[in-house]
Amino acid sequence: MARGGILALMSLLGIFLSRSDEGVPPVMAWHVRHNGALHQHLLVVNVVNESVPWVADSQRLQLQQLRPGYWHATTRFGFMEKPDVPAALQLTTAQAPELALADATYYIGYLEVVPGESHQGPPRWQKSLFAFMARNSLHTADVLQLPKDNVVLIGRQVPV
Repeated sequence: MARGGILALMSLLGIFLSRSDEGVPPVMAWHVRHNGALHQHLLVVNVVNESVPWVADSQRLQLQQLRPGYWHATTRFGFMEKPDVPAALQLTTAQAPELALADATYYIGYLEVVPGESHQGPPRWQKSLFAFMARNSLHTADVLQLPKDNVVLIGRQVPV
């Protein structure tokens, strides 16, 4: 936290992508712990891939204000759709005009898979191959069509 336990508030909107729809996202907790700051307006976004081909626009977004300045959104996409989170979040402007999406910063947590030194499990060459494939997979920001200049990746290495 910031000096003296005081948390600095940054203007604009911070959007934190989360796999869970409950609690504080780990990315947000890490951001506060290491930077001692938090955005004045917060939006936690949970992206759900449905088992239907298409999701109607009326069912695309569910928005809920949990506290003043703190919102939670669930976006839904069908398995045939290419997720476009910024476009889905545009539906929030009617319910929450204070969420200035144009200047928002998106925060994404990720795990970097690296071959571990342990002699347990698969052989080293398989661990290296798995790490290589994970490293060359699509990034979340690209899959969700997030604006590249407004994305902050917060991650850690995980040995396999």
